[in-house]
Amino acid sequence: MNNPTAPAPALLAAIAAFDDTEREPVQAWGKTFYIGIMDEAAYQSWMSLKDRLQPGTCRAILVAHCLTDEEGNRVFTNEQIPALRRKSAKTVERLFYLARDKNDLSPEKKTLEPTQT
Repeated sequence: MNNPTAPAPALLAAIAAFDDTEREPVQAWGKTFYIGIMDEAAYQSWMSLKDRLQPGTCRAILVAHCLTDEEGNRVFTNEQIPALRRKSAKTVERLFYLARDKNDLSPEKKTLEPTQT
């Protein structure tokens, strides 16, 4: 296998500028929000925490990381997760399943294995 060289700055800039955030509108609490895909940092944080948390906390954390406003800003900060946990379980669960499916986190999904090149 060849030793790869660092990508050209123009390529890195193009990757950074590319909008790979997929969001879909969702109604909750009388407003339109968006369920989006987590960035890599949020995904790694979620993966490291999910098996150690109580189910209600897991749902609230995933929703907090994925629920955004129209501009893509998170609706709930990490500090506001306890407030989210006090909202309707039915609503939070519905948003959780939408976020889980949008981020390919359902139990049926397999983690990608490294490919041979």
